[in-house]
Amino acid sequence: MAINTFPVSNGEVLDADTINYLNDIGIEQIYTGTGYDSSASSGATDEEDHELDAVSSTTRSYVKISMVGTYLINENNGTNQVELKAQIKETGESYGDIEDYNIVAYVNGTNAHNERGNVNYVLVATLTAGMKANGYQIKVFSKSTAAASGDDASFTNIQTVVEEI
Repeated sequence: MAINTFPVSNGEVLDADTINYLNDIGIEQIYTGTGYDSSASSGATDEEDHELDAVSSTTRSYVKISMVGTYLINENNGTNQVELKAQIKETGESYGDIEDYNIVAYVNGTNAHNERGNVNYVLVATLTAGMKANGYQIKVFSKSTAAASGDDASFTNIQTVVEEI
């Protein structure tokens, strides 16, 4: 089986063949925006979130959320970290955590300047009968914490993929 890649930019329109292929394999959304990028410095915490597009209904039992991005931590004095989480809700209901925040990047040392890395955080949630029939929506979050003066921490989304499996 060949792996197809679809490099797209925000606002770009995909052709029908590509959309049909993505739907056949269960891809519901590929989000490349900056809505949940977070950045903190000098003793602060920044938490950001983004609500992804709603899915109207499905016959599949699970949804996989792949959050791919980069982090940067510049540490001088404290413990600095980046955390990610996702929530899900049935259409018309309230959000609930798929899983609470998990640390995806962490530095606690002295003078760890400009540590950079990649993040590939994957969550899977079981879709309820109501979510299958009425639809569901996912919200993604990042939280960056820079513990002390002169410290920085940030997360930048590259792409977030919602895939039914």
